[in-house]
Amino acid sequence: MSKRSVQIREEAKAKHNASAEVLQLAGENRDFSKKEVLEKLGATDSADAVKKWRELNEEAHTLFGRAADAELDEDIKEHEDREAELKRPKNQGHHHPAAEQPSAQTFGRMFVESKEYRDWRQVKNAPMVGVEVPISLKTLVTTSAGLAPDSPRTADVVPLATRPIQILDLIPIDPVSVSNVKWMEKTTYTISAVEIAEAATYPESTYVWTERSAPVQKIADSIPVTDEQIDDVDQMASLLDADLRFGVRQKLDSQVINGTGTAPQIRGILNYAGIQTQARATDPHFDAIFKAITKVRVTGRAEPDAVAIHSTDFQTIRLTRTADGIYIMGNPDSPGSMRLFGLPVAINEVLTAGTALVGDYSRYARLKERKGIEVQVGYTGTQFTEGKKTLRADVRVAMVVRRAAAFCTVTGL
Repeated sequence: MSKRSVQIREEAKAKHNASAEVLQLAGENRDFSKKEVLEKLGATDSADAVKKWRELNEEAHTLFGRAADAELDEDIKEHEDREAELKRPKNQGHHHPAAEQPSAQTFGRMFVESKEYRDWRQVKNAPMVGVEVPISLKTLVTTSAGLAPDSPRTADVVPLATRPIQILDLIPIDPVSVSNVKWMEKTTYTISAVEIAEAATYPESTYVWTERSAPVQKIADSIPVTDEQIDDVDQMASLLDADLRFGVRQKLDSQVINGTGTAPQIRGILNYAGIQTQARATDPHFDAIFKAITKVRVTGRAEPDAVAIHSTDFQTIRLTRTADGIYIMGNPDSPGSMRLFGLPVAINEVLTAGTALVGDYSRYARLKERKGIEVQVGYTGTQFTEGKKTLRADVRVAMVVRRAAAFCTVTGL
């Protein structure tokens, strides 16, 4: 890690700590008008204090981003976007204009070509004459008596409301070529370094490494479809492909957090031994989350880069107000900050309501991908003779948490 990046990260931590100190000074009632709060922030009143507190958090976020840019030398992983294809118009045959038909006789044309009208034109100041036009009246053609207007369906397909991908973007993906991922973790690190006198016996430190492993597991799905649906509906193949891929990713999105580790489930972050916990108890939400950040730093010796939190829990935080009614996270006329103490917030429904997860996701969590999501088409049972086929999708991955103490749950929110 470069000296510059270390300096930037230390500046960010200082602003983090200052932000937390302000909340402590404001007390449980969030009284930003207190003298100590105003002096700490250099503010004139409560509204000015809240504004400067938000700016402090924004500065921390900016500094953490700059530090990450200075440290990371990996390319940003590619994300799979859901494929969408508009319905292509069917090929139409070449249009051959019909042979020209003689122009229809209009009322006006029949009138001016009539003998009575020509005779009348030849006599100056002749009185107007009537003209008989050979038109027979027919039954009025209406929608009910004729053809109904054509109403083609648009190519738009509205998806069912379902949980989007909310966690996977936090975790880097590494390709692997094995079915069981193994790595070494230093589990004992006893440093005995000490000052000694001349010719004295050297102290002895103790280092122990332990092999860890995570088996590659499979997440799969399938759907049968008739030949006619695939052949006759242009969109169907792409819709089924996209839906199967999304369903597999959605399940994986949940498993990286909640997977039990009992085959065939992968082991998610919450089920790795050594994950830290911070109970909120009587603490305000802000304080409990910052205490978890501190645990990750002090005990885990890691730098948290995100806070995953359930939607209803973030709602509580977003609606928090000062003692005199000012919204701490931003007024209702603005989106408000999506960061806590400078860390981006991953709002989700993967975690159970009441629990948040603070962690160093980019450095100490890895999704090891043996095979990416693949969609195949084939036959099962008697489908071949029934004019059916099955689309199946699967992915093979292992979830690796390289340092469990780099993560800390916040409970009781």
